[in-house]
Amino acid sequence: MAEIFAGAFAGVAAQELWNVIQRVAGQHSEFKEHYKRLGRALKGLRPVLDKLSTNPELEALCSEMTRGGDLISECAQVSCWNVRKHVDYSRRLQELEEAIQESRRTATLMGVLALSSRMGEINSKLDKLLGGDEVTGIMSGGSVAALPPLPGKVFGIVTPLNELKEILKKHQVVGVCGMGGSGKTTLVNSLCRDPDITGSFGKNIFYFTVSRSPDTLDILKRIWSQLLGGEVPRFEDVKDAVRQIAHGLSEQQIKCSGNRLIVLDDVWSEKDLKNLLFRTERLKTIVISREKMKKNIVDEIYPLPKLEKEAAKQLFYHAAGKTSPVYTMAAEQIIKRCDGLPLALEHIGGRLNGEPIEKWDGIAEDLQNKGDIYKSEEDLFRVFSTTIDFLCQQLRDCFLDIGSFPEDKRLPAASIIDMWVELYHLTEKKAFLKLFELSEKHLLNLTWRTR
Repeated sequence: MAEIFAGAFAGVAAQELWNVIQRVAGQHSEFKEHYKRLGRALKGLRPVLDKLSTNPELEALCSEMTRGGDLISECAQVSCWNVRKHVDYSRRLQELEEAIQESRRTATLMGVLALSSRMGEINSKLDKLLGGDEVTGIMSGGSVAALPPLPGKVFGIVTPLNELKEILKKHQVVGVCGMGGSGKTTLVNSLCRDPDITGSFGKNIFYFTVSRSPDTLDILKRIWSQLLGGEVPRFEDVKDAVRQIAHGLSEQQIKCSGNRLIVLDDVWSEKDLKNLLFRTERLKTIVISREKMKKNIVDEIYPLPKLEKEAAKQLFYHAAGKTSPVYTMAAEQIIKRCDGLPLALEHIGGRLNGEPIEKWDGIAEDLQNKGDIYKSEEDLFRVFSTTIDFLCQQLRDCFLDIGSFPEDKRLPAASIIDMWVELYHLTEKKAFLKLFELSEKHLLNLTWRTR
C-alpha cells in the first residue's frame, strides 16, 4: 500500500508544484528565470512519472516538490529592494532545480531498467518460439557480421548516401574519408542497411573494425570465419593468413554466385589495409579512414562533406531538445562554430539539454576561443573539453576511468560499475546512474542486451 501511495503522490506533488509556478509566473519578480527553468524541468519529469511504475524511492522527490511549492510561495512575498533575500532565494531555487533534474534522471533510469527487464522476458519467449536461434547482424542466419548500432535519428544523409551508392556500383574498392566525428561510420552503416544494397548483397555483408593498433592476425581469422566458414586453419603469421584467405576466396568464387561486401572501419595505416584487402570477383570493399588513401590502394575516394546548415540545425536541436526563443542566439553561435561536424553538434547539444541559458551562453562564448573545429582533431578535442569541463568532479573522474579500457571494444557495464563501486564507494544503483548520466550527455553509448 505504501508503494502505491508514494507513486500516486509523486504525480500529485508534481501537479501542485506546477500549479504554484503557473500562478506566480505572471507576477513581476526577480525570480522569473528560475520559475521558467523549474517549469521546463517539471515538463520533462511529468511524462516520466505518468509512465513509471510506483516506487517508494519517489518519496524523496515528493518531499522535494512539496518543499519547492512552499519556497516559491515565499519568493512571491520578497520585496524588490531586499537584495539579501534575493540572493538567498535565488540560491535555494537553483538547488531545487538541480534536485528535480537529478530526480528526473533517476526516474528515467527506473523506467529504462523496467523496460530492459520487460524486453528480457519478451526475448526469452521469442527464443522458445524460434527454437533458440540467435539473431546476429542485420538479418537472421549466420553469415552477416554485426553492424554497429545506428543513432535513433540521422540527419543530412540522403545526398551522401546516394552519392556513395553510385560510386560503389562502379568500383570494387571505395575509400570513405573524413576527420573523426564527421559521420563516416554512420554513413556506411546506413548504406549497409539500404534496401538497394541488401538487395544486391543479401546476407553477405561483413563488418570489421580495425582501429589504430589492430590485432591483424585476429581480424584475418574473423575474415576467414565470416567469408569462408568452417574451422579456421592454423596461420603461421599474417603473411601466411593473407595467402590462405586469398586462395580460399579464389576457390570459393568458382562455387559461389553471390555478391559480397566487406567494410573495414577505422583504418589508420596503409600497411594494415594492404594485409586486409582482398580483390576477387563479386567482392567489394569499403574502407573507412580518417586519412585520405592513395588511389593505388583504393579505386575511388569519397570525402565526406560537412552537414548542410539546415541539417546541422536539426541535429543540434534534436540533441538539445526543444527550447524557447531565448536560447536562439546562443544556439546559432554554437551551430556556427561546430561548422557542420555531426559529433560536435550532437555532443554539445546533448550536454546542453535541459540546462539554463547561462550554460548555453558560457559554451557559446567558450567555443569562440577554441579555434576552428575543422582545422585538426586537436582543435576538436579542445572543443569537447568544454563538455567535460562542465561535469562535476566525480562524474569527470568516472568518464576518465573509461579511458583505461581498450579502444574500439564494447565494455561490459558490470565491469565499469564494479570499478566505480570500489573506487568511489558507491552503491551499484548509484554507479549505474553515473553510467546513465554520461550516456545522457552523449559521452558514451549504452547498448542494451536482453540475453
